[in-house]
Amino acid sequence: MIFLYEKIKDYFLSKGWKELKKEFKYKKELDLIFKDELDSIIFVRILSKDELIDRNSLLDNILELFSLKEEVNKIYIAMPKVYVSIIDSSPFEEYGIGIISYDEKKVMEISPAKFFKTKSKIEEEKMEKLIPFETLKLKEELDNIKKRLINLEEIVRSLNNEIKILKSQSKPIIETKISKEEIIITPPSSENIPSFLKDNPWIEILAKRGREEKIAV
Repeated sequence: MIFLYEKIKDYFLSKGWKELKKEFKYKKELDLIFKDELDSIIFVRILSKDELIDRNSLLDNILELFSLKEEVNKIYIAMPKVYVSIIDSSPFEEYGIGIISYDEKKVMEISPAKFFKTKSKIEEEKMEKLIPFETLKLKEELDNIKKRLINLEEIVRSLNNEIKILKSQSKPIIETKISKEEIIITPPSSENIPSFLKDNPWIEILAKRGREEKIAV
């Protein structure tokens, strides 16, 4: 039996699956546990000839294995090839349990196992469904804000480029200085001033003083 145990184990290892040393309820000494490339947990029970002959024992095994469906993703039973055509496989199909046949030369899958969602996976999916609407709405708003920020960054970047172009094309400002000699002060016309200011010597004196102050500046 140990030889067949190793042969069955090698069959699953050849698929690229990894053997797990994990304990489950109803796990027996020759039971095998694997993890495939999709992280699915596969449980394999190797049935002896005595277990296959005794119908009650066979049904007990089926019920025990089915009770593991919340902990593993796939369940197989392995039986000698000569019993495959003798045993009624309908109970296994009904409970989603796959069948592996073996002899001293070959191990092969007769019927595939059904995929079960483990309890942890079911709880995870429930939590995802219970996410509040407000949380989803907040996420949508945050996504919109992120998009607007990206647009603003593009606008600022474009404006910076335009400013650089304008600076490179602008001409230098020419400062104009007026010399003191160019300042000309024209006295008001005598026609537009009051009569008491006409021919007043103080007017000339004040005009000269104003010219001197502007030149000094």
